[in-house]
Amino acid sequence: SPVVQITSLEFYTESTQSVNYEVWTREGSFKDFKGSYEGWTLIAEGSVEGRGLGRYTQIPDDTFTPVSIRGGGGEDGTRAFYITLDSKELIYKLGNGPDSDVDVHASSAELEVYEGEGVLTYPFPAVAEISYYRYPRQYLGTIHYDRLPCKPYSVFGHVMDLPCPDMPTSSPTPPQPTRNPVTPPPSTSPVTEPPMTPAPIIAGVTLSPIPPTMVPTLTPTISSVPSASPTTQSPTSSPIVPMRAYIVSIFRNAPERDMTSREIEKFLEITTEFLRRHTQSSMVIEGVEIWHQKLTLADAKEGSVTWEEEEEEE
Repeated sequence: SPVVQITSLEFYTESTQSVNYEVWTREGSFKDFKGSYEGWTLIAEGSVEGRGLGRYTQIPDDTFTPVSIRGGGGEDGTRAFYITLDSKELIYKLGNGPDSDVDVHASSAELEVYEGEGVLTYPFPAVAEISYYRYPRQYLGTIHYDRLPCKPYSVFGHVMDLPCPDMPTSSPTPPQPTRNPVTPPPSTSPVTEPPMTPAPIIAGVTLSPIPPTMVPTLTPTISSVPSASPTTQSPTSSPIVPMRAYIVSIFRNAPERDMTSREIEKFLEITTEFLRRHTQSSMVIEGVEIWHQKLTLADAKEGSVTWEEEEEEE
C-alpha cells in the first residue's frame, strides 16, 4: 500500500480528570529500543481531560505532529509508537500472541496494528527492569490517518514516501529578462564549420559524392541520372484471421415440418446478404451452412414423446 500520514491518536482511560500524555515514535520496530529515548521523537505532549468509561480520549490535533509511514510494508514500512501517561490511568488489553510484535490485532486496507507491550511506570524504565514490561498487550484507541496525503490524487497518484513531489505548474516559468542583454562581440571574420556528419551512403544505391577540385576541370563531371520513380515495396494487406461463428435462429409460428430446399436456399441468401451488409469490408464470408435441431418433449404421465424442430445456422 502507499504511504499514509498519522494525524492523531485516541487512547482509553476511565478517568474524567485531566491527564498528562506523551507520544513518542521511531521508524521500524521498538523491540531493540526499549528503556531509552535515544532514537525516539516526541510528537505529542500536553494535558487533556479524560472522557471516562467506554469512550476514547483524543489527543488534540494542535499538539500532535503528523508523521508518515512509508508504503510497501516490511521494516521500511513500519513505525513504532509509545503512548504514555505520567499516572496509572492508561488502559490496554491482554494480547493473544506468543510475544510482542508478532500478531496483528487490528487492520485496515492501509494499516496493520501489531500487539505491543505495556509499560508499568513512567518514564521509560530500563530494559533490564523486565518486571515493568508486560507483553503481549493490545492498544485500545483510535488511529487517525490520511491515506492520500498528497492531493490532488489525479496529479500525484499513489505516493510511497513523503514529502510529496513538487506540484507541476500549468505553464513553464520563463526567467526574467536582464536589463541589458549580454551578447558576444561579432568576430572579425565569419567562422564556418564543416557538417558534423556526412550524407549517408547506401551501397549500390547512392554514389559517393565527388570532392570539389581546387581548379575547374577541363571536362564536366556528369551526375548520375535519377531513376524515374523510387523503388519501394508495396504495403502488405492486413492479415486475415480465420474465424468460425455460430448463429442460432429460432422460428416461431412456423409450420411443423422441415424447411424445403427452396426455403433453405432463400434463407442462406438472406443471411449472407445480412452479414455482408453489416460487416462491410472487415469480414470475408467463405460460406454459410445450416443444420436442423430437434427438441424432444416427453410427457411423464402419458409416456408419449413429441418432437419440436428449430432451425440453427452457422
